[in-house]
Amino acid sequence: MRHIYSVIGLILLAVIAAGQTRANAGNGEEAFYRSQITPMALNIYNEGRGEKELGQMMVAYVTLMRARDNRQEWGGSSILGVVFKGHQFSWTSSKAKAKLPQGPAWDKAVAVATWVALGFFEAPDVLIEARYYMNPDTSNPSNRCWMATHMVQVGVVGNHYFYREPKPGEKVKYVPPRFNCT
Repeated sequence: MRHIYSVIGLILLAVIAAGQTRANAGNGEEAFYRSQITPMALNIYNEGRGEKELGQMMVAYVTLMRARDNRQEWGGSSILGVVFKGHQFSWTSSKAKAKLPQGPAWDKAVAVATWVALGFFEAPDVLIEARYYMNPDTSNPSNRCWMATHMVQVGVVGNHYFYREPKPGEKVKYVPPRFNCT
């Protein structure tokens, strides 16, 4: 239960931080930031803060595409629902230590989230179907092996491996990343 309160507190802090950069926003824009930009920026900040811009945009892209796909197991059609659906992203799990958003990294996360949410980012062709990603350096061994054996790897950007679900009848070809799953 303590974890839920810390996530709620983190959301409130992020809303306040995001609000400081948009002091003149109208009600519609404010609602858009609260429901779309802030949760996506939190995801970028906690999942891809150390990545270059393309890596951060791909984290945002996967988040956005999951919302557009509107699958209940991913949190439905809202970015807020997708980001905070249990166990979808490592920083929202009960064992994770989410970082409080601050400084230039937070400002960049808000800018990247806005850019992607407004449709100004187009994923590279090879990554268009990506709906999953992981950083093998920070993922636990069971997650790394599950991704490598159940999903189709479509690319690597920075420290993140990007995956899609296999198509019906498609066999998953094990692509050995920097770790062993045998």
